[in-house]
Amino acid sequence: MHNLYLGRCVGLTAEAVEAMVDQARTVSAETFRRRLGAAAYRALEAALGYDHHLRLADDYAVEFFRSRFAGVTCYYLEHSRIEYVLVETLPGVVSRGYDGDDPLGCYLAERLADA
Repeated sequence: MHNLYLGRCVGLTAEAVEAMVDQARTVSAETFRRRLGAAAYRALEAALGYDHHLRLADDYAVEFFRSRFAGVTCYYLEHSRIEYVLVETLPGVVSRGYDGDDPLGCYLAERLADA
């Protein structure tokens, strides 16, 4: 499954994020990495500032989930209480990661697109 970065919870509607969180199931870091793809996972890890000193999977402040966002299966990670939502497809929606008001989201979207 190739995932598209949709955005962070702060840039998405509260109702959609709450619904996603309500139906979420915890997954392992390995499952999240497999579903995202190794290259995209490494790009996400680097974009969030992780390196060989601390891996994303080893950070106690990070959890991984599978859920549905706007009716589409998604995987998301919660990093210091911010949800980063990745979906396979979401018809008619352009990734919010490209929003100029979200520089980290823009960077993540570009890195994931290149992975």
